[in-house]
Amino acid sequence: MNMLKTISIESLFDIYSYTLDIKPDEVPLRFITGPNGYGKTTILNILNALYTDKIRELAVIPFKHLQLTFDDGYEVTVAQLRDYTIDEDADESSLTNVHLDIEFRKSGNEQFVYSIKWNSQKEVDSEEDLGNLGLSLYFTSHPLYYIRDGRVQTPDGVPTVKKHVDILKVLLRETENQSFCERLKVFSDIIEKSAFAHKTMQIDPRYGYRFIADNEERTILAVDKLSSGEQQMLIMAFELLFMAPDDSLVLIDEPEISFHQMWQVDYLANLQSIMALRNLQCIVSTHSPQIFNMNWDLSVDLYEQSQANL
Repeated sequence: MNMLKTISIESLFDIYSYTLDIKPDEVPLRFITGPNGYGKTTILNILNALYTDKIRELAVIPFKHLQLTFDDGYEVTVAQLRDYTIDEDADESSLTNVHLDIEFRKSGNEQFVYSIKWNSQKEVDSEEDLGNLGLSLYFTSHPLYYIRDGRVQTPDGVPTVKKHVDILKVLLRETENQSFCERLKVFSDIIEKSAFAHKTMQIDPRYGYRFIADNEERTILAVDKLSSGEQQMLIMAFELLFMAPDDSLVLIDEPEISFHQMWQVDYLANLQSIMALRNLQCIVSTHSPQIFNMNWDLSVDLYEQSQANL
């Protein structure tokens, strides 16, 4: 699996510059920490925009220069220029145009270059097709999956756990290979170890998964009526095991949301077991050092980098 090695960003928000080692000591896991407003989620959004060919989303984020390097020696650089109209009587400057110059090349090989020149008024120019083809082909073989912080509901307002139940019903009926069985066992083990309060999970092709109350009546509980923390645990495990592609880069934004401290402490072991099974690389933004069990070698702190660059 070819992996992302480094991310370098100059003048993010016109303030911060960072150089992030994304694969420390050959461990394909990095936790990004730092105060609010320093760009943890924004860095994930930048990666998602590049990997998924959403250039307009990339143009919304202010920075001057971006560089990604990969295990196989390739690199992607993005230079951004923003045009403003300044009115002294206005509340803020008016952004009139954004220029992006994106290059994709083999490090040290100046002849192998794909270039995209983009601006928000013209959208693309004549070089875009060639450049876009090169980047698209490269990132097609380097899939990305993004688990966002607003994950309890899908964009169309459906509780995510209900959608996952429907997906699992299909998988249980149509999939019988060893890989799926292994993933299903890990999913079941994580939920069992998490010890949801006074309830037990059952898995069956008829209903995907469901929960039974530990009472005399053995009441069946609606999955979307579980606590927010329980839903977060289900969503995180399910998406990592059944929705993220094998051999992909997974971005996870603030996994600790609604987690009790005990679940935060267990998070690293759960994540590493899934990563090994699926051969994943993960970048996680977090406010909680409990998520990585104070393994500071796995983390990079944006506040510390910002102070070092002053």
